[in-house]
Amino acid sequence: MKIRLENLNIYEPELGQKLEPGLKEWTQQADQSRIWQLQVFFDETLCWDEGQRERFMIPEEAMPQYWKGKMLTGKEKLYEVLSYQLDQIVRWLEGRGFTFSYCGITGMAQMEMNCLELEFKEGKPLSYEKEGENSGRRRKKEKSIKVYSINPSISSFEKNLAEYAKREREELAEAIGGEKAYRSFEQALGDRQLWQLYMEFKKIYGRIETWDKKESSRLIRKFQQMAEAKIKAAQAQRQPAGHVSAQPSAQEQSFRGTESEKRGAVRRMTAICVIPVYRLTKTGQRGKRQAGTVELVSDGWMIRAEYRPGGKAILPEGLLAGCVWESEGKKGNSEILSAVRRDLQEANRAAVEQGFALGVETVDQVMRYMDIKGLMRQLRRDNA
Repeated sequence: MKIRLENLNIYEPELGQKLEPGLKEWTQQADQSRIWQLQVFFDETLCWDEGQRERFMIPEEAMPQYWKGKMLTGKEKLYEVLSYQLDQIVRWLEGRGFTFSYCGITGMAQMEMNCLELEFKEGKPLSYEKEGENSGRRRKKEKSIKVYSINPSISSFEKNLAEYAKREREELAEAIGGEKAYRSFEQALGDRQLWQLYMEFKKIYGRIETWDKKESSRLIRKFQQMAEAKIKAAQAQRQPAGHVSAQPSAQEQSFRGTESEKRGAVRRMTAICVIPVYRLTKTGQRGKRQAGTVELVSDGWMIRAEYRPGGKAILPEGLLAGCVWESEGKKGNSEILSAVRRDLQEANRAAVEQGFALGVETVDQVMRYMDIKGLMRQLRRDNA
């Protein structure tokens, strides 16, 4: 459910005291026995309003210990303003008996400047236990883990994600011998498996920028051999005993092209949305370092979620098993988006239990403005 709060913005003084008129009806009707998720949206152009930002006063007692006694400006001030205002909203709602597992604030393009939009999503029921054997009273079994997300500008966030994915792809292509070789191996193994193989390779030989120039050719060939061995192993599992394959190596395919590629049997998967994966801290908040990304990729016929590891922490296998969606039978963009949103939120709940969090809000912030059906039609034409 979405609620618009008119004549309020992120620089509103004493915001927590001005929420009653717009939220009173929701607090009276919403189920307090459920765990909720909250996303606050505001006009991202306010991020660059230096005058309002610098005039906004954050109480000293509300500042983190490491900022106390310091004069904040620029980016640091903006993040603290957003964090403080989000906390004011959450505290007001919690004071009326509501529990939250996720709270986020995001700057959006093309929103009204003097308006806040609050989106509530209902989650699973709260767990309770009896206070005593002879008591009919109940109390919450445990305090819910709460994840906070501060995203000042979705436009800048999308740009940074795209740039991050581009750098990763360029690094992988360079490590495997160039763009042509990369396309061949990627078609044979898929994005996810090829990236996981590179992660294993990096653990032994390090990142490509650390390679000695004299050794780079040998290491590139070694990585290619690892990938070719992976392809052969996969082929052996699919083929009956005694069958001899006439399939050329992946390195030969990069120059000649495979027969299946000529027939159009190999469908290229294209990333349409990149979702960050975070490692949760002990307090249940998202850590500074990401634990990779989840890419929503499509060949035009279906969309699936693929995990790309990053860093030492790896998302447990199986969390994204149900995240595959076909466009057939879907009436429009909203129906596809609803299915994607529902399954990813379910995957995120499982991820939180394992100490991770998926930035599922990115799906709404990015795919909500896409012509998904039109994009998939174009991908089908490209794969025909």
